[in-house]
Amino acid sequence: MTISKDWLIWIALFTLLCAFFAYRMFGSDDGKTIFLIGELTSGHAQFGAQCSTCHTSPFGGKESLQQACLKCHEQELSRAEDSHPE
Repeated sequence: MTISKDWLIWIALFTLLCAFFAYRMFGSDDGKTIFLIGELTSGHAQFGAQCSTCHTSPFGGKESLQQACLKCHEQELSRAEDSHPE
C-alpha cells in the first residue's frame, strides 16, 4: 500500500501545526496567551496568562465568569448600584 504525495504533505503540515501549538502552550514563556483574542484592558493586564483567575471552572459558563468578576468587583458594583452584566 502506497501513500500518495498529497497525503504526505497534509500529514507533514498537520504535524507542524500540532508542534507549533504544543510549543506555544507548553514550551514558550508566555504560556496560554495564544488563546487571548486581543489585548487585556489595563485594569486586567496583571493577570496575563493566569487564566484561572477569571476562568474558575472549565465549563462554568456565564454564571462562573460572573462569580469570578464579583470576587474582585462586588464592592465597587454595590457602591455604584450597578448590576451589569445580567
